[in-house]
Amino acid sequence: MKAVLTVHKGTPPFGAIGEIRTATDVDRLRSIDTPGSMFFRCSSQEASQTFREGAVLVDRSTEDIAPWMWFVSRVSDTLEDGMVDVQAEEWRQMLYRRTVPASFTAASRAAGQVGRALLEAVNSRHATHIRPSDVFLNTRIILPPTPLPLGGASLGAAFDQIAAVTDSEWWVDYSVSWQGVEASLRWSHRRGVDRTGSVAFEEGYHLSSSTYSRDLRDAARTVQVFGSGDSVANAPRGGTVLGAAISVERTVQGGRMEQSNELE
Repeated sequence: MKAVLTVHKGTPPFGAIGEIRTATDVDRLRSIDTPGSMFFRCSSQEASQTFREGAVLVDRSTEDIAPWMWFVSRVSDTLEDGMVDVQAEEWRQMLYRRTVPASFTAASRAAGQVGRALLEAVNSRHATHIRPSDVFLNTRIILPPTPLPLGGASLGAAFDQIAAVTDSEWWVDYSVSWQGVEASLRWSHRRGVDRTGSVAFEEGYHLSSSTYSRDLRDAARTVQVFGSGDSVANAPRGGTVLGAAISVERTVQGGRMEQSNELE
């Protein structure tokens, strides 16, 4: 899969400037719950001529993966080979760098409308260049009656808090063209597909061994002990005890056990 990176102007409508032709080792992490990150290398000459820290980037894929909007957060020179290492953050990260006004109060209990009000309050002070979407701001997702303390938190953290108490989710969509980029806030009921038959690898973790152990306590809720021992620990060799079984009751009459031990 080939990734094509383009540099865009730093102000709306973020029109394209050109392609980064020497970009190699493009590594993109597109997380669902947190802003993504991207790393790549390119020639130091091209980097010095086309972009710097804070520049706006867009990635395109040959596999029809939706393009995302990024901003360059770090450029590290490697003088030995004439290349630079570039780190970029997803544009959604801007929401975690803006603070909700301490005096903010919501006039609605609809999660999408509260999200709109929060975004507009923050954009009026420090623009994120993300606009609320009328189509996907679901008004049927209702907040609990108890007010949430959102003032003073980052805008992204406030969105996360609302989503957590309403079992909903928010995300940012990017509409990309050569003329510009539009970033839109979406809010809806929690989406997703059935992953019960899948294995999910946490970010940064990999399997090193397929060996595992199984606890049989739940599988051995009731077993029988043969003999007249006072406890499971004293059961004769002919008995079979699975799991952490405990003898709780027995009745012995006429030299024989008429009721087997009940174990749990």
